[in-house]
Amino acid sequence: MLLNFSKTNAFHSPLMEPMLEEFEKIANQLDYNIARIPVISNVTGTKADSSITTAKYWVDHVRQPVKFAQSMKAVQQQGIDIFLEVGPKPILLGMGRRCLPEDEGVWLPSLRPKVGEWQQILSSLSELYVKGARIDWSGFDGAYQRQKVTLPTYPFQRQRYWIESEESQLSESTVAQIADTATETLTQQLAETGNLSESELELVPKILELLKQQKLKSVTELEQKSTESDLISPSSVIDIEKLQAASAKEQKLMIVKYLQGLALKVLQLNTSEALDPHESVLELGFDSLSVVELRSKVEKQLAVTIPASLILQGPSMMELAEALVEQLTNSGSSDQTPVETKKGNAWIAYHKPKPNASTRLFCFHPWGASASMYQQWSDALPPEIEVLPIQLPGRQRRLQEKPFTDFC
Repeated sequence: MLLNFSKTNAFHSPLMEPMLEEFEKIANQLDYNIARIPVISNVTGTKADSSITTAKYWVDHVRQPVKFAQSMKAVQQQGIDIFLEVGPKPILLGMGRRCLPEDEGVWLPSLRPKVGEWQQILSSLSELYVKGARIDWSGFDGAYQRQKVTLPTYPFQRQRYWIESEESQLSESTVAQIADTATETLTQQLAETGNLSESELELVPKILELLKQQKLKSVTELEQKSTESDLISPSSVIDIEKLQAASAKEQKLMIVKYLQGLALKVLQLNTSEALDPHESVLELGFDSLSVVELRSKVEKQLAVTIPASLILQGPSMMELAEALVEQLTNSGSSDQTPVETKKGNAWIAYHKPKPNASTRLFCFHPWGASASMYQQWSDALPPEIEVLPIQLPGRQRRLQEKPFTDFC
């Protein structure tokens, strides 16, 4: 697998040779000490020896290729099964995870994009503690002043609990039965009062029938909304039997709901708000580590195959759901192929072709952000206008590309 990285120079390659002489002069001016904890050398892929305390070693480190996979296996052979990456975002964790057997090891980042710094640090710290690591509790936040806070005697979890209205509990058949009984009773009562003429009494059943049909329509719409809400509410589990028995449209909604709930769990986001299924997973805060974890869980529960190259491209959950539905539909075929999303022009996102369109509307985000803001425009505009949202570099599937700084 080849991954593109936005770097100013090709480190660990012959392109670094012009700076090696000057680099060695600076490296010779430093004082080195023997490491107090074991270090695995990326130059040799084995446990480092005394050569790591020389300038020559670090010159070789700049020039020679990194033996990353060999280094990861060397760490594993040392009995290490907890991996903590210290950096602004987890990159090496995703690579390291693919070097070892699946489901082996605990992989923890120190920081993660779009996740609060303290939230992520404390989350990884708690995981280390649970796994038996010795934590310096008085030192990990020693730079901050402590303040005692008087807590209430009951907990606040900030969860929302909606009360279902009684109206939503009425089924279509129940409403029809009540309406039929009420129509007969009311017609009889009006006839007994003698205040209405025969022609007026003849209109009563028709009027009541219209009211009945209107009530039935509202209850039917309410039941449909309730079903749709249940299908798209986030959940990290999915009923396989129910999924297999559902129509393709229902399968798509169920899988989107499943992916949304699973994404919240993988990203460790404690929120009742569903993630936008049209946004790229990279835009939602996934990195190489978390996106591989998402892929692994989906493959295991749905018994499908998702190529790593696909998931690392950053598809939206809607795109991934469509591909999963297609594979589940073809699961009975002997030539089952891995999940793949439709490959298109990287510049065009959320495109819905309109064959009879006479005008094409190219939409550029004014600040170079995600093209997802235009994803509903095609449905809102008439059929003679075809919308082509332009995804500029630096966002969505083009997250690894250098963004434009001006349009001059």
